[in-house]
Amino acid sequence: MAMGVANLIGCAPGGAGWNRCVAFIPTTIQIIEKVGAGAMPGAVGGTIVPGTYDLTDAVVFGASSLLPSVPPETYVFAASGTYQGASLGYAAGTGTWSAHDTTLTFTPSCSCWKARGCGRGRTYSVWYSAGPAQVVTFETYVNGGTTMRTFTRRTRED
Repeated sequence: MAMGVANLIGCAPGGAGWNRCVAFIPTTIQIIEKVGAGAMPGAVGGTIVPGTYDLTDAVVFGASSLLPSVPPETYVFAASGTYQGASLGYAAGTGTWSAHDTTLTFTPSCSCWKARGCGRGRTYSVWYSAGPAQVVTFETYVNGGTTMRTFTRRTRED
């Protein structure tokens, strides 16, 4: 059974605690970004199956350089259209998600960052592809180009 998003710790502005607005700790599995070879696959949309998804791969196309490390990251997608997301030691958020064509949109109701504390956050969108066991997102990369990040659905909920 997937974790729900109702058991939130709190989203009071300010204060410490990057993970105060989620009810779980993300995976601790660290990945290393890779440089993409050839043409980047295009986003095709698809149905996101409710469940817990861990970041398992990151490929960067067209960037001038890569980041030295990528924090472990997890998303919980509920069938009700709510989500929780967290990057270990960095940031976390909860809110609603929607998918239309090839665009996946997150509307946070609470976002907490290690460096800035908690607040509402801003709506943001990424291009995506989804299958029964994966969600792949495509977004503008910090150093130019595009990053393709693969999140794999857990086969059992911990």
